[in-house]
Amino acid sequence: MKLFKHIAIMCAIGLASLFVFVSLTNAAGLADRLSGRILLQVENHGEAWYISPDTGKRHYMGGAEDAYQLMRRLGLGVSNADFASFGDKAPQRLAGKILLKVEDQGKAFYVNPSDLSLHYLANGADAYQLMRDLGLGVKNTDLDQIPV
Repeated sequence: MKLFKHIAIMCAIGLASLFVFVSLTNAAGLADRLSGRILLQVENHGEAWYISPDTGKRHYMGGAEDAYQLMRRLGLGVSNADFASFGDKAPQRLAGKILLKVEDQGKAFYVNPSDLSLHYLANGADAYQLMRDLGLGVKNTDLDQIPV
């Protein structure tokens, strides 16, 4: 009977370890799938989050001006020549990133990860409109899987 109890405990520990591994794998997979996206927390007043393609972490976007400042803070500098070479679409390696034209007054552009289109962010109002237009609704349980 003791042997059976020992085996049952070992199985339970093994299953718990497997569950933790699967949960962490799913969380990493979710962050990867949503990399560079703007998420709207539909169960919490539509609060906006940005998933950094560099870290896989989420960043709270707050109000319009906060969102604009966040995008500028997380932006990647790009030269005018490189930016001009993109044409209408950015290369895949820049999907979901915020680009700052460092030779052009730091103008900010968001690269939509779904189609690589470039969206100019002149000010906080533009950042807010971008959140509304391109934001993807997400449940709290899914959002909670992505680290802050």
